[in-house]
Amino acid sequence: MSTSNSSYLSFIKWYVMPPNERQPKTQAELMAVLGITNQDVAEYQQRDTFHSDIYREAQNWGKMKIPELLHTLYQEFKETKKPALLETYKKLLEIDKKEGGNSFNFVVLDPTDEQYKQIIAREARHITISGEESPAKLLPTD
Repeated sequence: MSTSNSSYLSFIKWYVMPPNERQPKTQAELMAVLGITNQDVAEYQQRDTFHSDIYREAQNWGKMKIPELLHTLYQEFKETKKPALLETYKKLLEIDKKEGGNSFNFVVLDPTDEQYKQIIAREARHITISGEESPAKLLPTD
């Protein structure tokens, strides 16, 4: 093979990115940057490890996106109040924990039913507060 392993790894990282996030934008531009040819790309795709390398890198990329995804889910939940979004948010946190992820540190509580209702009510009020009102003034501390 006429290209280096670093060119292969760069190609893999580029390949797993969503097309709208790729830099450079096109495969032709990437090939120019890396100094590789169509033949090199064809050889990359014929490697025995190509699919497992793609899968591994896609997993790594996905793990890096967990914080962004959680923020997006939370924002959408604030706007729509759809319980399914909150459930998805919770499942994503569980997946991250099972994978040994260190993306987040959470204090896990096991509230009683009454405490849970109070938390939900307080958070619901917090979510609906306008930008000019201070949450600290509206949320009870008891």
